[in-house]
Amino acid sequence: GSFLLAKDYGLQWTQDKPFSLLLVLGSDWLSQQFTDQPAKVIKTEENPMMFHFCQLFLSIFRGEIKGLDEQFEIKFVPDEPWSLDLKPKKEPLSTAFNTINLSGGSYIDYIRLVETSGDVSEIHFTDQQNEPAILTETERRAFDL
Repeated sequence: GSFLLAKDYGLQWTQDKPFSLLLVLGSDWLSQQFTDQPAKVIKTEENPMMFHFCQLFLSIFRGEIKGLDEQFEIKFVPDEPWSLDLKPKKEPLSTAFNTINLSGGSYIDYIRLVETSGDVSEIHFTDQQNEPAILTETERRAFDL
């Protein structure tokens, strides 16, 4: 799949495997669309826990790490590639995750989520770029509700 992070809009994540999914995260809403189904929009007030997680990950992707030390025990290793290990300090994060590990070079290249259930999700990013700096009309429209 692919993702588009737009500073003034949010995140679009298109997943191809294991199933087709378009996820769009705006400032106070989340849209989720599976294959040929209509999009389901969730507002912050409808599911504050899920939205808290989404906003946290959006902040990490944006490099907005201010305040992470309130939520996590942090271990940063500045080698090349760098790594950042986050261990949740308190709920609600500590009830969902044991650790969140990130690593990369110029960008985040790898994320490993270890859930308290023992499930592990690994996400590998390749071919990352920060151009073009302006969204196409189609990309921008995806952030319209």
